[in-house]
Amino acid sequence: MGGCLGNRGVIGLVRWFRSLLESDSGKPVKVLLEPEQQFPDKGYVLGSHNSDQGGHGGHQDINPGHSDIDGGAGAKENRSLTGQVDYIRNRAFEYILKDEGFSEKPYWDVSRWSIGHGLPKNGRAQISRSESETEVKEKIEQILHWYAEDYMLLHEYLGPARGVILVCLMYQLGRRGLQNFVDMNREIRKQNWKAAAYEMYNSRWFWQTTKGIYNPANRAQRFVRQMATGKE
Repeated sequence: MGGCLGNRGVIGLVRWFRSLLESDSGKPVKVLLEPEQQFPDKGYVLGSHNSDQGGHGGHQDINPGHSDIDGGAGAKENRSLTGQVDYIRNRAFEYILKDEGFSEKPYWDVSRWSIGHGLPKNGRAQISRSESETEVKEKIEQILHWYAEDYMLLHEYLGPARGVILVCLMYQLGRRGLQNFVDMNREIRKQNWKAAAYEMYNSRWFWQTTKGIYNPANRAQRFVRQMATGKE
């Protein structure tokens, strides 16, 4: 994969990440020119699919601008647990539809055949947009159960903005794929958000998704920033 990453694009991403952490005196930022040599055994390979790797059905990116949703301690005061889960459910649905794009026909998506909004093909030759959206909603409900099991003890500290990206990552990578982010999850448990963002940045997933190109609208950059700041 390293051959597809130009030095200019990588340097732009490194500068972006340094600026994100400029107020942090923690881990230094590494210049990752050959990502596969930096973390060969970390298991951060895309577990299922990633539509950022190849276009299908009108891929779109969400506006990367910040919102006033606070994912830090203030979220506990401003939102009930039920309200946060409802917010995560609805916002994750919006993210997934825009990040995955839509294809009514099957397409090859990194490691499997997919259809609709990044759904498993399961022998289908075609799917309507409404059918795909219904299935996405059903999958999000399953993911919310996994989220509750894996992160509920930390939920009030994670807040809704970080919760959204964890649900979206489970959709993209699968539950096991997200569990493979061992270092990131360790920092989440310590509520060390910038270190958790660093572990996302320092992963094969990040460099595969960005392709080594600086683009604030790319889902990987958005997710890393949301983890660090707790805001959309």
